[in-house]
Amino acid sequence: MRSLIAVWLLGLGCGKGAQEKQVDWHRTPLKQLSAHTGGVDFEISIPEDWEPRKPPDEGWGLLKGDPMKRPSVTVENVSADLGSSLESAISAAGAESQFITRRETRADGYRITEARDPRMIKATTFKRFGATFLWCTASQTNDDGIPQFAETEQVLQKICDSVH
Repeated sequence: MRSLIAVWLLGLGCGKGAQEKQVDWHRTPLKQLSAHTGGVDFEISIPEDWEPRKPPDEGWGLLKGDPMKRPSVTVENVSADLGSSLESAISAAGAESQFITRRETRADGYRITEARDPRMIKATTFKRFGATFLWCTASQTNDDGIPQFAETEQVLQKICDSVH
C-alpha cells in the first residue's frame, strides 16, 4: 500500500512539472505605436513583444503560449451613441455590474474595468475623437488563473488609457 501511495504522489509531482508554464507578460516594457481604425489615426502603448493579430482577429496580442490564455487589445471607431453616458458605455462593453472594479467618467470619455479574480480581466476605455469614440478593450482570460492578477489588471488599464 505504501508503495502505491508513493508512486501516486510521485506521479502527481511529475504531472505538475509537465504542465505548461503560464506566460507572465505584465513586466514587458511598453512601446508606442501609431495605428488607424475607422478613419481615425491614433497612438497606443502596447507591450513591445505584442504583434498584430492574424485575421479574422483584430488588434494586437502576445503570440506565444496558448491562444485561449493570451492577452490582447483591440481598438474600434464607434458611434458616440454607445457612450452617451457611463451607463451606456458599461452596457456597450457588456460589463457585468457585480464584477466592475473601475468606472470613471473623464472629460474625454469613460474608463471601465471588469475583473473576475483570478480568471478574467477586461479593461475598456471610450475616448472621444470628434463626433465618435475610440473604443479600446484590453483583456485576458485564463481558466487556470492569470499570473500576477492585480499587476496584469493595471497594465491592461494602462494600455487602453494610453490611446490618444
